[in-house]
Amino acid sequence: MQISTRFGAQEIDPASIIMFPHGLAGFDGLHEFKLFHEEGKPSVFYLQSLDDPEVQFPVVNPDAYQV
Repeated sequence: MQISTRFGAQEIDPASIIMFPHGLAGFDGLHEFKLFHEEGKPSVFYLQSLDDPEVQFPVVNPDAYQV
């Protein structure tokens, strides 16, 4: 399976798809997501919907931003 992302076309391994059976709050119709990150910059990931590739959420590890 291949989709378009902010980082260009990406090949998706079906085993790496994250399922939300009831969707996310406000996005009830979106159930399949995948995490992506820019090559060499794994500090910010993007949780992208496979149902609607225009929907993306940035995801960070909060421990990386401790003061």
